[in-house]
Amino acid sequence: MALATSADTCGATDPADTVRTAMFRFDPVPESAGKARRAARTVLTSWDLHALTEDVDLVVSELVTNALLHTGCGADGALQPVLLELECSSGALTCRVVDSSPLPPLPEQADHNAESGRGLILVEALASAWDWEDLPDGKAVWARFLVRAT
Repeated sequence: MALATSADTCGATDPADTVRTAMFRFDPVPESAGKARRAARTVLTSWDLHALTEDVDLVVSELVTNALLHTGCGADGALQPVLLELECSSGALTCRVVDSSPLPPLPEQADHNAESGRGLILVEALASAWDWEDLPDGKAVWARFLVRAT
């Protein structure tokens, strides 16, 4: 579900200075990873960022799946939603996933037979940069992609 989308030139006259944002909120259920991928694809299409679709699709899938695995309960005992934020500005697209877990994301060295544990290594390989931020009620993990002029 889209919470908000916007495009704002902030007084800029150059289209490259346009800031675009989109934010989505997902219930902490397994189906949300697929919904997040579809939401990101729709946004990238509307922003004419087709070249980033495959990489962003994989990264959003990994970050949202990790958030779903690690999100916790709020003060009321209910599972907390996961947020996906997309921002395109200054020649870069940033994907930010917010969850309620305070635990930092740690890349694992998965055994070659392991079925999981390679997600952050994949994020690191596909994105130009990634990191995380500690938040009062959890954390945000972000990945940045350079937007190439077409």
